[in-house]
This record gives sequence, structure tokens and C-alpha cells, in this order.
Amino acid sequence: MFKSLALILAILWVPLKYNTKHTIASNAKPVLKTGWYYVADKKNNYQRQQLNNKESYFINPRLIIPVNNFKTLEIRDALEPGASEIFIQFNERGTNAFRMATGNSINKRLAFIIDDKLIYTAIVNAQISSGLAVINGYSKTELEKFATQIKSENNSAGK
Repeated sequence: MFKSLALILAILWVPLKYNTKHTIASNAKPVLKTGWYYVADKKNNYQRQQLNNKESYFINPRLIIPVNNFKTLEIRDALEPGASEIFIQFNERGTNAFRMATGNSINKRLAFIIDDKLIYTAIVNAQISSGLAVINGYSKTELEKFATQIKSENNSAGK
């Protein structure tokens, strides 16, 4: 009796497993979580258009620094009069990851994603060991909205 039940379950489970994987693979849109990523050197399924300038980039889907590696995040006045920026300080893990990422990306770009949207890209000129990052190029209102989204996601990630 147990052999028959096991055989029936196996027969039902195999097609279900195959069909689920097939359906997911063919219909799923790749989603990028909030955080820092490498910009890919070649085309992939993770092309995103930057919100403030509409330039398109292919993003390496491996998340380098998730929001739970952010220690502090605040809106500050930028050096340019009337401009603002998001100032991010990473925790120890984030600082180490950012140091490695910037060291590996000299003369290349890193990307910042919020909820699957490309917010910011920057060309890396030198390795950054300070554990600090800045996002600019948006109005103070837009930056405040971004900060709220990031803080909300950070809280739900169980910082």
C-alpha cells in the first residue's frame, strides 16, 4: 500500500515540478533588490534605464551590498548650492564589500537599485575604504522619497 501511494505521489510530483520550473523560467521578470550592484560588461536580462537621465545599463544581478549593510542614511545639502544628496554610511560588512567592489571597478560603473529601479550609476575612480557613499542628481523631494523606501526596506530586512 505504501509503495502504491509513493508511486502515485511521485507520478503527480514530477510533472508538477517540471511544469512549475518551466513556467517560472519562461514567465518571470528578473527582479533586483535594493542595494549596490556591478554594471555588467555584456548584455543580460537585467537591463535597466536610469531614472534621472534615461541611460540604459546591464546590471550584474549579484547584489554586492544589500540595505541591511547600511548603518546610517540621511539627506544632506550638497556642495553645489541648492542641491541635496543621500549620504550612506555602511556597517563593517558593507564597508568591506564596498572597498572590494570599488577596488574591482576602477574605471567601471557601480549601480544603485531601489525596488528594481536603477537610481544611480557612478564611475569608480579609486578604491573607497571610508565606508561612505553618496547618491545625487535628484531633487530633495525625490531623495527623501528614496530614503524613505530604503529605510522601510532596511527595517523589513531586520537590520
